[in-house]
Amino acid sequence: MTELDPAIKVNPQKYYISLRRKKNFAYIQLRRKKIHIIFMLPYETGETLVKKHKLRQLSEGIQKFYGSACFQVTLRERSNLDEILNALGEAYKLQS
Repeated sequence: MTELDPAIKVNPQKYYISLRRKKNFAYIQLRRKKIHIIFMLPYETGETLVKKHKLRQLSEGIQKFYGSACFQVTLRERSNLDEILNALGEAYKLQS
C-alpha cells in the first residue's frame, strides 16, 4: 500500500488496523485462521472487483457505524491477493 502512496498510514487499534490518509478507507480485522477486510466501497463495486473471495454485505447499522457504504471480504488463504490490492487501491481513490 505504501507503493500506491507513501502518505498512507497504518493505524493499529485494539480490535482492528485501519488504512488511512485523510479518512479511513479500509479496516483489517485479524482472526486466527482468517482475515476480514472491510472496504469503504459500495457492495456493488465490490462484486465487480472481488470475484474469488467471500463477500458479505454489511447491515445498515454497521455501515452507519463505519460512516458510509461498505462491505466485508474474508480471506482464508493467500491466493488471489491481486484483486484485494486492486480493491484497496480503488477504495483509496474514492476516499481521497
